[in-house]
Amino acid sequence: MIKPQLQCYYSFREELTLYNGVVFKGERIVIPAALRNTMISKLHASHLGIQGSLRRAREAFYWPNMNEQITEFMSKCDVCNSYKTQQRKEPMVSHNRPTRAWESIASDLFVFHGKDYLVTTDRYSNFFEVDRLYSKTSTEVITKLKAHIARYGIPNELMTDNGPNFTSREFKQFTDIYNIEHVTSSPTYAQSNGKAENSVKTAKNIMQKALDAQADPYLALLDFRNTPTEGYSTSPAQRMLNRRTRTLLPISNKLLQPEIPTGVQQSLKVNQAKQAFYYDKTAKELKPLKEGDVVRVKPKESDKKFVKAKVEKQVDIRSYQIKTEDGRVFRRNRKDLHKTPENYNPSILPDLPRNQQPQPKVISTKAVPVSADRNKQQAPMITPTATEESIKTRSGRVVRKPTYLSDFVTQ
Repeated sequence: MIKPQLQCYYSFREELTLYNGVVFKGERIVIPAALRNTMISKLHASHLGIQGSLRRAREAFYWPNMNEQITEFMSKCDVCNSYKTQQRKEPMVSHNRPTRAWESIASDLFVFHGKDYLVTTDRYSNFFEVDRLYSKTSTEVITKLKAHIARYGIPNELMTDNGPNFTSREFKQFTDIYNIEHVTSSPTYAQSNGKAENSVKTAKNIMQKALDAQADPYLALLDFRNTPTEGYSTSPAQRMLNRRTRTLLPISNKLLQPEIPTGVQQSLKVNQAKQAFYYDKTAKELKPLKEGDVVRVKPKESDKKFVKAKVEKQVDIRSYQIKTEDGRVFRRNRKDLHKTPENYNPSILPDLPRNQQPQPKVISTKAVPVSADRNKQQAPMITPTATEESIKTRSGRVVRKPTYLSDFVTQ
């Protein structure tokens, strides 16, 4: 009768040999259950990754379900998960196609030669406006947008990134009053607001060439607006204004007459399908995340480590709100989130009983002496300036609350 723990070896029993008390399967050592975790730790000592460690293990070791156990162990390694590689892009999800000019617009900020600008582009016509910003506040951005709205009308939809200029309370109040649906993209995933990003690229190109040629950038922008777009039979000005605008090029008066362009919707559809076809060639669909899933977040360019977080909720298509272990809340695209089998361990300080909480020595504003119980000595009297509250540290240094916090209650 074969023991249950040996049944998994029965099918290849002819390959097993015993040499100096060690069991081999071919040239590989059969590792007993008591030593498997030790061998996995040795395999993973250099953190060469799951596949590299599996290749090394297959050369030297064997035990039932070895691949699964090694993979499970290493997929929970904090060091390896902190340095993940970037995931492949997902198939393109195209935005709804607008049916008329200025129905849906997109905005973004950019910097050109140290100066800030705002680009506002019409998603139907590719007609865009460029505004110089003298500050990057929401008030300044709103003022520029209001000027365009007064000129072209109120759009149904405004697409922006998740920058502070567009997510402030003031900006939300503006979109609510003007009855505009505000759609934001995930931070660090600029291509979600691709129309504005393309307009920024075009605007920078026009401005740089005009600067190098010492030409008028406004005339260059005018020429761009009157140049037929590739894949269309009309220019941005024709699709936006239903007419060509006069430039320095000679043109007949008949061509300047208003005329509603046709076939724009079909051209938009064809161009979107063409872009998706080529984009999706190297794309891969990622599994959707659920609330409570533990993930690793792609770091910013200034950092290298992937931070551990937990999914709180799905905000939009492929966009999730996450919370890191240290309590920070972010919004990220699915492409920037690696699902991991690790445990989520939020760093929450334990609530101590009131009598066990450390109490700082507070020096009152009336210069009342404070006794030090530990040394049984009288503490020196300190008279703080004005009426501000001070804290004396153990070393004797006095810390005073800054004046700009005088209206706040701090603990």
